[in-house]
Amino acid sequence: MKHFKFFPLLLIGLFYISNGCFSKNEDNFQIAFDFIPGEVFIRLSDGYNQSDLENIIDDFNVEIDRNLGDGYVISVPVDFEPLWITQFSSIPIVEESTYNRFGYNYLLSKETHSPIVNNDSLSITVSYSGCNNDHIFSLERPGIFTDNMIIWLLKRTPDEDCAQSFSEQLTFNLERFILLSENVYIEDPFGTQILLWPIPEDPTID
Repeated sequence: MKHFKFFPLLLIGLFYISNGCFSKNEDNFQIAFDFIPGEVFIRLSDGYNQSDLENIIDDFNVEIDRNLGDGYVISVPVDFEPLWITQFSSIPIVEESTYNRFGYNYLLSKETHSPIVNNDSLSITVSYSGCNNDHIFSLERPGIFTDNMIIWLLKRTPDEDCAQSFSEQLTFNLERFILLSENVYIEDPFGTQILLWPIPEDPTID
């Protein structure tokens, strides 16, 4: 793959950091959802892989911390996540650059255990590997209301170096902020999106 160079962007970013011109996460500015501090989540465009990303970020003096779903977690200085999100977004091979809102690896089940929404309650099955079960999750949503909303789970328990697989059903209360949206999907780190509502109509048989 082509090795892209971004020295001008890097120099501009470093200038902003050293001079305080690029705002960090100030105390009076709060992201509407929780995320892992000091981490940026990146998905690459089709046809590119980790080697291509490593070639680029080698110039940026940051490192790939780990794989997360179908993307990668990049370790960056805490409180300067917005700078690096903007920096990575300018790279042609990067499809998505954002806060690490997913936390650690997990997968939503949509085949054997479909999500169930009952009034303001969501029951959903998650799968993950590790040494023990009962990992901690929280339900997160975007800060801006839209009629087509994507929500997600933040897995707060770090990945564990064990090969056991676990599957468990979790239940969350849905905020009115979410309930008012006409179309709601839930997404996992692998890009799996499951429609929560409206429930698709069964195809009619002629």
